[in-house]
Amino acid sequence: MEPSPFSPKWFSHKFKGPGIRYELAICIRTGDIVWAYGGFPCGEWPDLKLARDLFVLGLREGEKAIADRGYNDRNFFDFPNGNNDAKKKKF
Repeated sequence: MEPSPFSPKWFSHKFKGPGIRYELAICIRTGDIVWAYGGFPCGEWPDLKLARDLFVLGLREGEKAIADRGYNDRNFFDFPNGNNDAKKKKF
């Protein structure tokens, strides 16, 4: 089957065009890449879906990863700014 000119499964809302999603994990102590997974269509695989597909299965009980807001699941992820719901303070 020949691909169509446009398919929403490849569309990245972040970059407003086609894209392929990968998941990378980096050790915060060394900066080494410790996990790589992906090559999935952006539209079908948002960040959290991709993480739940395999990454979270590798975490030990009680272990969490540091992530951005795309991984909105406090069972498996902590966020650098602490509370995503807090509004930024204006000075």
